[in-house]
Amino acid sequence: MRKGMLFCLILLVGLGLFLLMRRGFLWGAITEGKWGLVAQLEDMRRGQTNLVLGPEGERFFLFMNVVQVGGTNYQCVLAVDRDEFKGRGFLATTTNRTFIWVGAEGKNEVK
Repeated sequence: MRKGMLFCLILLVGLGLFLLMRRGFLWGAITEGKWGLVAQLEDMRRGQTNLVLGPEGERFFLFMNVVQVGGTNYQCVLAVDRDEFKGRGFLATTTNRTFIWVGAEGKNEVK
């Protein structure tokens, strides 16, 4: 009986750590995506609109859409998709560096 309970406890702790690490990987990918977007915005301001595949599997693209988050409209100009996002959405930015997660299920959030 005790071995079964110990096994279940270890299994639950392992599952919890896995889910926590998975969320941490997404947060890290979003942070790296922000750095890439800032660099691309600076290039655009200098007249260099060379949207390229980034070193970390980043795909930059023009995203000239209005995204609504909590009743506020944000005019986006640029976005990035990364391998780590795994189809869950992509990260967009405005010209004043407001970063917005555009979720695949329509759930948008300011990051």
